[in-house]
Amino acid sequence: MAMIDRASEITGLQYQANAQESENLLAEYNDSHKSADWAKTSIAKCLKMGIVSGRDDKTLAPKDKITRAGILFWGGIACLTKR
Repeated sequence: MAMIDRASEITGLQYQANAQESENLLAEYNDSHKSADWAKTSIAKCLKMGIVSGRDDKTLAPKDKITRAGILFWGGIACLTKR
């Protein structure tokens, strides 16, 4: 999600989150404690912008690997917003 956050800055989609707001957004997810400290702000930004929404069981799965479909999806979004 940190990579998605960085890509969104390149394409002009930006959102600034403060530490308290980030903590509040992450607290809604059962596995947010598994997120690396350095990635938490990026994850919160992605949640706030609606880029990611977590899974149905209120988890983020921050340690899971991205699928090929996910790579294609985010690559397509980056190409479309770059135009």
